[in-house]
Amino acid sequence: MKANEPPEPRQEPFDDLAPFRELFLSHLSPRGRREVVDFGRLLAHLLLESPRTQTTESVATPRGRLKAATEDLRYLQQYLAHLGREPEFVLVSPRDRRLCALALEISRTLRGLVRRLDVRLQGE
Repeated sequence: MKANEPPEPRQEPFDDLAPFRELFLSHLSPRGRREVVDFGRLLAHLLLESPRTQTTESVATPRGRLKAATEDLRYLQQYLAHLGREPEFVLVSPRDRRLCALALEISRTLRGLVRRLDVRLQGE
């Protein structure tokens, strides 16, 4: 990889990371949502409090947290791109078609921001 070249994007489909995101939780009943959120909190507590060898850059640093935030933005960008292409596969109302077009436009903006962050994080 060259110095100004951003790292390869995550290869997993965006929905591999879905279980603890609002987009997934919205499919659950209020009780089911609370249960999944509680499980997520428990998992986060176990991960943050357990002794372990850190294999990735620490999220205790601003750089590490920015890398994590960049991955979250990448997830949202991929989801919005998927949503924006929905009219290619299913019949949607004109109103929803306009919303899908907006999602695709925002996805492209996010893709540029993610690339910018990748380049900056690579170069710093």
